[in-house]
Amino acid sequence: MPNTFTPNGDGENDRFYPMGKGLGEVTVIRIVIRLGQVVYTRSRFAINNASYGWDCTFNGADLGMDVYSYYIEVPCPTGQIIKKTGDISLLR
Repeated sequence: MPNTFTPNGDGENDRFYPMGKGLGEVTVIRIVIRLGQVVYTRSRFAINNASYGWDCTFNGADLGMDVYSYYIEVPCPTGQIIKKTGDISLLR
């Protein structure tokens, strides 16, 4: 997962989304601000699909530069669930 993104409309790093090989579907992705409020959540979508990624908005408004936390679950073909957490920096 990248740890920085820049939603400035240039077509590069404009959305935060899970990427990987050999994986089919993201079970859930959540983006949370420091105080614990969920600002983005999405379930059951194809991995490597930027259109399902977070565009750094909340309730239609752009969020500011900050560090946000993420939580992602993706099932493997073996049945194991990959759970990934981390931080991502938003730069404007």
